[in-house]
Amino acid sequence: MQMELPRDSIILAKTHPPMYLIHKYWARKPHNVVKAYIEKYTKPGDIVLDPFCGSGVTNAESILAGRNTIGVDINPISILLTQSTITPINIARLDQFFKKMREEITPKIGDFYDITCPSCNKQAIINQLIWINTENDNKNPPKEEIEEIRYHCSQCKKKNHIVDKLKYPQIYAVEKDRVDKISTRFDEYLKRLDLELPDIPLQYQNGSKYKQIRHYIIQNPTATNLFTKRNLIILAILKSTIDELIPKATTDYELKIIRKLLLLTFSANIGQSSKMVWVISNRKNFIQRKKEVGSWTHHFYWNPKSFFEINPALSYFTRASKSLRAQKNLQNRMKHQNIESIHMFEDFDQFNRSTLSNKICLLQQSVENLPLADNSIDYIFTDPPYGDSIQYFELSTLWNKWLDIANDTQETEEIVINSHQKKSNEVYFQKLESGFKECYRVLKNDAFMTITFHNTNVKIRNGLIRSVLNCGFTLNSLVVQMPARNSLKSYLHYDKSPIGDYFLRFQKKPNNPAKKHLNDIQLINIIKKTVKKVLSERNEPTRISFLYNCIDEELALFNSFPLINPSIVEKTLAKMEKENQISISDDFMVGLTVQGMEVKLSLTQKIIEYLDTLDDLKKKTNAEVYNVIYERFNGRNTPDRKQVSKIIEKTIKKINDSGELSD
Repeated sequence: MQMELPRDSIILAKTHPPMYLIHKYWARKPHNVVKAYIEKYTKPGDIVLDPFCGSGVTNAESILAGRNTIGVDINPISILLTQSTITPINIARLDQFFKKMREEITPKIGDFYDITCPSCNKQAIINQLIWINTENDNKNPPKEEIEEIRYHCSQCKKKNHIVDKLKYPQIYAVEKDRVDKISTRFDEYLKRLDLELPDIPLQYQNGSKYKQIRHYIIQNPTATNLFTKRNLIILAILKSTIDELIPKATTDYELKIIRKLLLLTFSANIGQSSKMVWVISNRKNFIQRKKEVGSWTHHFYWNPKSFFEINPALSYFTRASKSLRAQKNLQNRMKHQNIESIHMFEDFDQFNRSTLSNKICLLQQSVENLPLADNSIDYIFTDPPYGDSIQYFELSTLWNKWLDIANDTQETEEIVINSHQKKSNEVYFQKLESGFKECYRVLKNDAFMTITFHNTNVKIRNGLIRSVLNCGFTLNSLVVQMPARNSLKSYLHYDKSPIGDYFLRFQKKPNNPAKKHLNDIQLINIIKKTVKKVLSERNEPTRISFLYNCIDEELALFNSFPLINPSIVEKTLAKMEKENQISISDDFMVGLTVQGMEVKLSLTQKIIEYLDTLDDLKKKTNAEVYNVIYERFNGRNTPDRKQVSKIIEKTIKKINDSGELSD
């Protein structure tokens, strides 16, 4: 039976709760936005499928909303992360194992990071060093020198304290000698400690180097160049200690889950133990008094000019506290939803036969051959791969190899654009279409599939959407979810791509008669009417990127999105400007010309007046006020996030002496 649903509206994204901070993953969507879609399109007990489940937000939010769910991903770390995120465990017992890890690790790392505290002459421990690469030619091996040493001293209570290089040069000299010794005798250390390092070449089976590598890594594409020798040894110690505490062959279910959490905590620590932790020396053009620790934020492997060497043992136990908080958050949310248990399946047939509620099935495989029955899924919510934007296989290599879960299938079957893998745009779209055909097959008749994605390349966006339409789906709703923060880059992107993430609602409607496509004259008329209507309703200059969003949404209603010839929009706007119907400023703000303006309130004035009618405004938090505004003013009247911030600030100043909302 067809569902009559109201238009999707923008939802203010919330920050990730602790259960999603257990491990890094790319392009993780806001949990509250995902949850809202799941609750809108399904009822308790329905089955929600995410065929590109990634970090498992869709699956976790489905379970916590009382739905059953299936997650599919070809990436091994994705399945491990999803399972660990949504599997409750005895927190006290997990904490015991982290404490055992500390007991085992502490005596093993003394030779590597111990230091004499210059203040009290007692034993302390180095927690961070800053290194500088003095080699300017990226084709040559880095020449790294210690710029700064930081340490913890339990005796004199110093924490992250900097050793004065001018006052204590001998400490720096001793540390250099230790580093040189470790590098020279690296193989001896591994043999004496009975350690093994994974072989991680940053290249494909065909011999091609990874696409997303930079600097000296291009000349020598191996993961060992991403770490100091010392940190490689300590990472190997951490991994071997986990294997000793809970062997891989254990058959105890709870121990299996705890082992996975110990390993996930370990892999979450790998990036922060590398040289890719860049140094933040200034913020907003202000030089930092004390340089701050960055992280592996870029979507590539690289050698920054200066980097932090973080003590992997100390950072592991920092990560352990996050793993514990993640479990507490999961179990608190389960309690709040009256969910007593979650049932995990790794086989669809068992999942399908089970009469249990709150069940989840995780399948590590390609989406192109789903082992699911026809017409068995109630709703699909997914975030497919973004063309060439994120190379998931490459970026997951560090984790998968260290955890010994890597497989060749991910490389060959990954849906991506990557010339180094000989995967062209055509191959990407073909594989996407193959996957969405499977989605169409397993989805129930008249049910919906929501696809969300962000790619600033219009050709990739349009090709992805066509790959869905070619499978028989009907596009009947399009919303652009504005980001929490708009970057200048997104405003001024050369092709004026829409800001934010697309949320497209497709429906499976068998035997649905094809709609007629519009000709260029009809399209131009729709574009003109949309621009005039949007600018007239808002009655103030509007960013051109937002106009593109509105045009896309309008074209979708006429079965004409994506456009075969996207340039028609830009040409139409240029003609409207030439005919003096609109004006376009240098910073891409578009407004009606004087003769097109009406004497009425602008969007900003409407929002201010609306806020003045709210009696309980002072009691609301910033996020609550944002949501109130976006719920009232959406569609063509969706305000810009920056604009909303200014409006709130001015409004609150009138009613609150402090000028701030509650925290």
